[in-house]
Amino acid sequence: RNAWAALRGPRLRYECTLNFSDGTRRFTTIASPAHNVIAFREDFDPSPMIERREGTLIERLPLAFCAEDISSRLQKHGCRVDASKVLVMRNRLGRSTGRAVVASREAMKDVQRAFLPDGQVILRPLDQAGVELFVEQCERFLKFSDDIRRLASREYFHRVVTLWGVPKSYGRLDVAYILKHECNVEVQPWDVVFRYKKFGVQSDECYVLCKNAGDASRLLTKVQEMAVPKIRVYGSYFGVAFLWCARSALFISDPHLEFELPKSKNWIFLCGWHGAMTEPEFETLLGSFKMYPTTIKRVEIPSDGTCGFFMRFEDMVTTKRVFSRLNRLRRRWRLKPNAPFYSYPALCDVHWSHEDKYADEDSASDNELDEPVW
Repeated sequence: RNAWAALRGPRLRYECTLNFSDGTRRFTTIASPAHNVIAFREDFDPSPMIERREGTLIERLPLAFCAEDISSRLQKHGCRVDASKVLVMRNRLGRSTGRAVVASREAMKDVQRAFLPDGQVILRPLDQAGVELFVEQCERFLKFSDDIRRLASREYFHRVVTLWGVPKSYGRLDVAYILKHECNVEVQPWDVVFRYKKFGVQSDECYVLCKNAGDASRLLTKVQEMAVPKIRVYGSYFGVAFLWCARSALFISDPHLEFELPKSKNWIFLCGWHGAMTEPEFETLLGSFKMYPTTIKRVEIPSDGTCGFFMRFEDMVTTKRVFSRLNRLRRRWRLKPNAPFYSYPALCDVHWSHEDKYADEDSASDNELDEPVW
C-alpha cells in the first residue's frame, strides 16, 4: 500500500494504490482543504494485450502497397503471413489509405525495418474487438458517400443529430447499444454514420439518423456530457468518456439544387419558414431586417411542411454581419436552443480519380468564415 499527497494551489491531491491478486487498482481523489471530493478515477487492467492479441494494425504504409507486398515484406523478416490474412483499407476509388490489419496472433517485433526505406510504419496490437472494428471501418469508409447521400434526404432533415466525443474504440453497434441502454432510443446500426479524418482514421464524431423527430429531441436532451465506457466490451476498466449531442450539421440534397449554387463562400441557409412563402415574399421580409442578398434559392422541407432559403451576399464581411443579426433575431424570437434556424452551407468534398492531391486537403483554400472581421 503506497500513498502520497502533494499540495497544488488551494487543493490537496491524494493518490493511493492498492494491490490485489487479480491486478492493480488505482484510486485517485482530488480534495479541497475542506475535504470535498472534486473528482474520482478508477483504472483496472484485466489482462495484458499479449494474451488477447488477434492481429496487428499497421499504419503509415506506402499508398502503393497491396496485400501481397505487405505479406512478402513480413515473410522476409520471419513473419509467416499469407496475403489472404492481410486486409488493406481502401476508399471508393480503390486507393489505399496506408492502413492495414494482419490477422495473426504472432508477435511482430522489429518488423518496421521490413518497410524501409519506403516508409516508417507504426504497429499496434489488436484484440478481437479491435480487429472486428477495423473490418467494420473498412466497410463504412467504402460506403461513406452512399450514407451521406441517404442522410441528406429531405424527409430526414429533422431526424439527424450529431454526436461527438465518441471513443475511438466504438463502432455502430456500440453507439446503438449506448443510446438504447442510456436514453431508451432505438437506433439501427446502419443509421450511425461516422466521420473520417485523413488516411481513413475514424473521427470522434458521428451522425445518427433517428426513427422520428421525437427520438432526435430526446437525444438532444439526454446526451449532454453523458459518461460512457471508453471500451464498451470491457466496461469501465479503461475509464470513461463523455458524449455530447447537438444539431451541428444539417444535410439536404435535391436534384433541383445541382449546379444551382455557384462556387461561392458567401451563402447562408435559413429554415423553418411557412411552406407557402415564396422567394419575393421572403426578399421583402429580409428588407425589413436590412438584409439584402443578391441571390435567393427556395427549397422545400417535407418532413414538417416548411421551407428554407439559400441566400448569397456580396462579400464575406456582409455575410458575417448577417450572421450576427440572425443571432440577435434568434434571441429576440426566443427560439428553442436545438431548433435549426440558420447555418453556413458548404458543398461536400468530391474526389476525382484523376487527382493526385485533393482540393479539400489544400490549406490555402480554407474557409474565410474562420477569419475575423476588422
